[in-house]
Amino acid sequence: SLLLLGAGLGGLGRALVDGTGVWVTGLEGDEELAGIGKEMTKMAGMQKRAPVALSNLEQAKLKENSFNAVVSLESIYKIADKEQLYAAMYASLRTQGELMMTDFVIPNDDPPNEALRGWFNQETSIPHLWTAQKIHTFLSTLNMDVRPPEDITAKYRNRVFKGFFGYLSNVTKPELLEVSDDLISECEYWAKQISAIDSGGLKVYEFHAFKLPEKRKIVIS
Repeated sequence: SLLLLGAGLGGLGRALVDGTGVWVTGLEGDEELAGIGKEMTKMAGMQKRAPVALSNLEQAKLKENSFNAVVSLESIYKIADKEQLYAAMYASLRTQGELMMTDFVIPNDDPPNEALRGWFNQETSIPHLWTAQKIHTFLSTLNMDVRPPEDITAKYRNRVFKGFFGYLSNVTKPELLEVSDDLISECEYWAKQISAIDSGGLKVYEFHAFKLPEKRKIVIS
């Protein structure tokens, strides 16, 4: 079983079910996305295998020892109280369970540069960014085998452009005209994000860890 944080419309969860047979629990913090994702999952007949539910990740209540894996893809950077969420993610894993997440980070604790502030202004709420080292250090306090974080900024940047070019190469002119206003807004958002990345003020890292067995307590009689 797998817990997916930031499930969006649930597409990744449904793909994982189709590709691997895993049971997926998807949590999404955006009410509109969660509602649409729930309906799309129901239409696909996967409401039991890959449900999408609305969840406030600032106060996440995750069932302990319930999942073999927890996956989060760029979904925690807006969370202010990251400590409680990371701790809840850890507690929800079974022993030897796997944590894999990617997220936006800052290279250091210097004030944000102009390009990063420009991206902040495009967000619906102000991001709360940590450095990769701070995330790694905190995860290491949770009785986990934490692998060195990997800088995937270049890979992420390439995927953004590949996704846009792929969409534009397949969309028809009538479809493009129908969504032109929304597409312009999307382009403005991603342009600000790419500018922040190119300025060096924003990076994307991958984090990977495994939950270790609980340390045995020695009882001295």
